[in-house]
Amino acid sequence: MRTSTVVTDLTAEVWRLEEIAEYLRLPSIKAAYSVVKRPGFPMSIVAGTRNRRWLSKDVKAFLEAPQKAEIAVHRGTLENIEPQIIHKNRKVHAA
Repeated sequence: MRTSTVVTDLTAEVWRLEEIAEYLRLPSIKAAYSVVKRPGFPMSIVAGTRNRRWLSKDVKAFLEAPQKAEIAVHRGTLENIEPQIIHKNRKVHAA
């Protein structure tokens, strides 16, 4: 049985999913799909949905920047939630 290994180059100017997965130390290339679908992730330099490529400097800048938008969303939703105690069929708000 032949197993193929993908050669990656983290010093390249253009990255594939393989390089992104290796850079983030993800267990598989499939795990990188959720990363490239994040809001604000750089646009691919190759049109289409197959064999996409990204500029490594753009990917690094996105991944190393603090995700302010996500933090703000989580903070906003957490600050507005009051603790609740739930009993069978009714909700009682804790003071």
